This record gives sequence, C-alpha cells and structure tokens, in this order.
Amino acid sequence: MIPLLVLLLAAPQAGAPPATATPAGSKETTFRVNASPIRGVPLPPDGALDEELTKLETARAAAEAKDALAKVDSDSSLSKKEKAELRKKISTLKVAVFTSLRPIDQVVAFYEKTIPRAEFVFGLRDLSHDLQEGIRAGVIKAPPERVKEAQGKQGRSARWTRDDRLSISIEDHLVDPRDGRITLKTVVLVTSFGD
Repeated sequence: MIPLLVLLLAAPQAGAPPATATPAGSKETTFRVNASPIRGVPLPPDGALDEELTKLETARAAAEAKDALAKVDSDSSLSKKEKAELRKKISTLKVAVFTSLRPIDQVVAFYEKTIPRAEFVFGLRDLSHDLQEGIRAGVIKAPPERVKEAQGKQGRSARWTRDDRLSISIEDHLVDPRDGRITLKTVVLVTSFGD
C-alpha cells in the first residue's frame, strides 16, 4: 500500500479534473488526489477549499476552544500535566471546509479509498432543525422565513473520526451560516488536532 503522504506529494494541483479512466470492464470511478491545507486529507473530487466558510467555521471553533480552555483551567480534578496536554492539543486545532460538485456518496467513497481505515457512518438530517439550532446558537444569521422554507426538508450526512485527532463530516446540503439558505451542495468539514 502506498502511504497517503506519497499520494499527496505526487498529486496534481487543486482544481485538476478527476481522472475517469478505469480498467477495462470496470464500472468503478477513480479520482485524482489533490492536496489540501489539512495534512492527510485531500480535497474532495471536483472540490475546492471554501475560504469564507473555513474562516467562519474557524472563528466558531476558536470560540469553542476558548470556552474549553476556561473549563480545563477551572477543573480542579486535572493535574497540571493533564491541563498542559489538553491546552497543547486545543492549540493545534485546524479546520477546513471544502465543497464539491460530486454527490455525497461519491465523496464518501473517495475518502474511504484515499484515507487508510476510513469508514463513514451515514445519517439523516432534519435541515429545518439544523437551521433553527444554528440560529438559536448565533452561528447562522437568517430571517424567520428561511425556517419556514426549510420545513420538511431532509438531508444526508456521513461522519468519520480517527483517534479523536481527525474528524471528517460530509453533508449533502449547505445550511449557509451567512444567510440561512439551504443549497444542494456537498460540504466537507475537516477538523484536525495536530499533524
């Protein structure tokens, strides 16, 4: 098996079209592996880094990290060494948001083929509930009519985590934090602690 790092170093530049050539008689789609800002996690096929969504998600994660650090500091059951280890882990947080033109099933298949031992768990999403929770938490800015528009809409998601250090969440709809619009678009949220 070729190490993933070798695949990433040999990968074409981001934005290159996916390879669609397959062995004779095979119906399996192959993909090019494109580099990304999170080591070990390539861009999805036909995908790109969404810089604006990444900035928004990074700001949200930073606020959560600040709260987590405050809890760590006030927890008298933790030793100084444990607190230092948790602070170090939290300080290495990296977040990236990718979008892809491909459907969720193809994006999941791509990651299961390119990341060793990755197996995603699928679930259904109540998009109206996701929107309402985001508005309530203050991470989505949307007028009330967006919630009405979202009533009854469902989506799919897939999640995978490795050793609490790397997490990939893939959703088939974007619930846009900027305006609450729900768009059919595959979104990949990658969260990493450390290298």
